[in-house]
Amino acid sequence: MTTLKTRRKRTRDEYASHVIRVRTWEFYFSRHATDPRSKWETGLFSDIANLTLIGDVVRPANSKFRRGKLTFNGGGDVKVKQPEHRLTAIGSATAHGDEIEGYIWVSEERLRLLLTAAQSDQLQFAHFVGPKLRYGSAIVNRVSVGTHFDEDEW
Repeated sequence: MTTLKTRRKRTRDEYASHVIRVRTWEFYFSRHATDPRSKWETGLFSDIANLTLIGDVVRPANSKFRRGKLTFNGGGDVKVKQPEHRLTAIGSATAHGDEIEGYIWVSEERLRLLLTAAQSDQLQFAHFVGPKLRYGSAIVNRVSVGTHFDEDEW
């Protein structure tokens, strides 16, 4: 017989690491006047700026995902309190078919740095980590991009 305490015991999160070999990138910017009645937007204007790195998923080697995207949203850092006994989410990941996409919130300053790196055409990899996908989505706890990619190091 299982006790109530046993049934409520949570399983430890298993983490997944995805490495994308960056092939290209896209940038999107939009600005619009906000609706004064909106409870979601404050101020007179609202901006959105996204940088998306696109490429092939190379790690894990046996991944069912072939194509990957990592989008950085420059809307600013999300201010959240760190949950007890868990890492704070810096973004999310979703999967559809053979494609996985990470979506990360960064400050405008960090987005400018990332955009400069993308314009150099030297970015070779994008890496994100979080709990394994459940029902096609998960949170992301860690992200990195770089200009040097050696498959043996991954």
